[in-house]
Amino acid sequence: FNLPGVKRRHLAVAFIFVLTNIYHIYSFGEGHEGAASSNIVHVLSSSHVEFDEEKCTSAIISAVDYTALPYETSPLSWEQKEITTTHLIAKLAMDSALAGDYVEVDISSAYNCTEKGILSLIAAIAQRTVMNEPYCNRSNNVPTHKRAIWFAFREERCVKEVKQLFDRQKFSVVDAHGPLTSTVDVPIHLLVGEVQNTLPDLPVKNIALLGITHPPPPSWWEDGSNGGVTTTSQVSYSGEQVEKYSLHALFSLYRRVRIGGYVALHGVWAGRQIRDFFTDGNQTLLSASNHSTSFIKENTQIRIPPDFRKAEITISPKVTAAWATLGQWHKETVKSFVGHVGTNPFQSYRYIEAMHHVIRLQKKQSGNDKETTINVCETGFNGGHSAMLFMSFLDKEQGVNVNYFGWDLKKVRSASPISDKMKGKYGDNFHLVWGDSKVTLKQAKEYMGSQLCHLIVVDGEHSKNGVVNDLENFLKAGVAAPGAIVFGDDCAPYKRTVPQSEEMLEGWMELVQTNKLISVANYRNPDLPSPGFVEGLVPQYCSEAVLILCEKFRLDSICY
Repeated sequence: FNLPGVKRRHLAVAFIFVLTNIYHIYSFGEGHEGAASSNIVHVLSSSHVEFDEEKCTSAIISAVDYTALPYETSPLSWEQKEITTTHLIAKLAMDSALAGDYVEVDISSAYNCTEKGILSLIAAIAQRTVMNEPYCNRSNNVPTHKRAIWFAFREERCVKEVKQLFDRQKFSVVDAHGPLTSTVDVPIHLLVGEVQNTLPDLPVKNIALLGITHPPPPSWWEDGSNGGVTTTSQVSYSGEQVEKYSLHALFSLYRRVRIGGYVALHGVWAGRQIRDFFTDGNQTLLSASNHSTSFIKENTQIRIPPDFRKAEITISPKVTAAWATLGQWHKETVKSFVGHVGTNPFQSYRYIEAMHHVIRLQKKQSGNDKETTINVCETGFNGGHSAMLFMSFLDKEQGVNVNYFGWDLKKVRSASPISDKMKGKYGDNFHLVWGDSKVTLKQAKEYMGSQLCHLIVVDGEHSKNGVVNDLENFLKAGVAAPGAIVFGDDCAPYKRTVPQSEEMLEGWMELVQTNKLISVANYRNPDLPSPGFVEGLVPQYCSEAVLILCEKFRLDSICY
């Protein structure tokens, strides 16, 4: 075939899709009685069966009742009070247009290990039912997504019971970082440990339903009650610890929930900080009670609660050490710059998280877990604080090579002497171009050679045109890697301290609305001089058909 490289790759993906589907039909049910024959019926008859939401919902509810309720300890006692939960999960399972996985985070200290993972089990049963029943296929032209189920919990002592919960129903608990096979119909991933340690590096790209759960003790419920009675148990149930863990889960995962995706908070008290988190966002409320809330995510806006930022956000020691070195350099040369990222701990924290993510992703994509090279590109060097944060990840002994490419007007007095200091320390890993980025960025490809930007920060000219020009030039110059993480500093609603912030946000949204960028989160700081920042992704260069196949069969290594 005399086809361009990209088309050859798409043809290869389509060929793999056909082979995988054939194999999937005949090997789907290994270890799952009746699953193979059911899937064959689905493939052969789906074109003749109309989607029936009522019938499909009934099938899901029946499957849940039949498989989950007979357990001797009746672990669904809490969920029986939350009938809307099962219906929400059923709604998600039938939504063939909404790609993404199901993620549940249980933040409780277990009262009973058999109570853990019930909602995730219901989600797995619903997903299997939809994949096997022809009348659950909403669109014959849109394949049912192969959703993974992620269950994160804090109690290591409950691992055995949780695994048994899924084993009883013949679900496969698989390594979150390992390859998937077509014989795994609904992959189950378990993550054990404190949420602030396990969730930031969770290797899930898109979330269709995020559930954060804290089941109250059985004594908290009364038959016929509308949400239980107030007891001393409620004090710990609705206390600061629950809110803290909930916020850690939200800050780690909410940005990965797709627009139109579902969020469900079960047994999580909506304290002031959680309400602050959602203040700026628009959500479509689905249900609410004094112990649960569920809604549809409508936009990417997030407010950073000040108390959470002050108490819970910690900066990596290697970054603080790099900033200490930078502070000494400022004393030795000139200390003259306009603000810096270090005054916003959460923004620094997101930059650090992004670096960890990019390093892990590059190692995975290259197939080399020993060595990798990360290229960070930034407009607006200023006093060098963000540059030092990124360069603190350079660790050649550990096989992590970081290159910094910067563009700056050389306007602040600290820029030139600090650039010299960083060049002396980091040598060929540090590169800075002086001049107006509206001009100099157009030559970025020639300047960077064959290298691409894996992480991009736009912090140059503070105006709508400045933001648009920098972003457009990164994209047009062909140096923005597909899937690269992009940050825009001070792009936020109006604030007196940065009066241009609103128009900068307009510039960012202009690229989002024209599909040149994918919006991930719009963070707002209510109490800092900096109004906030935005985060997004460079779109992948795959056709829509190929993306659907990659979503269905989770072929990230082929598509991305």
